[in-house]
Amino acid sequence: MIKNPFIYFTVLTALMTFTYQLIPWWGVFAIPMIVGYIAKNVSSKHVIYLSALSAFIVWSGLSWYLADQNNYILSSKIGSLFGGLSSWHLIIFTGILGAFYAALGGFLGNSIRRWPKSQSDIQRL
Repeated sequence: MIKNPFIYFTVLTALMTFTYQLIPWWGVFAIPMIVGYIAKNVSSKHVIYLSALSAFIVWSGLSWYLADQNNYILSSKIGSLFGGLSSWHLIIFTGILGAFYAALGGFLGNSIRRWPKSQSDIQRL
């Protein structure tokens, strides 16, 4: 069980970094959901913020790396389709989009773990 927010952030960032080639784009939602479910004593607020931060770092870094590999040619052409955005705007937008999905996934995993398990748990609420 993950009990420390720093360990949660480290594990999540490492998993997202090492599995980006194995899992499709929805992995940015699934991995924080699984890790958020496993994290026992990490608050919902920390799960949301740290999932978003981790995904922003990983997705922005990966999109910057891929854009740099082709000298920003593809990202500049895609940016022109979206009203003349620069490559850096698209990299930041990609990071924000990944952060949003990861925050939702982390919150869902944390909420499923906290969900009442039996009728007596519901009555105590």
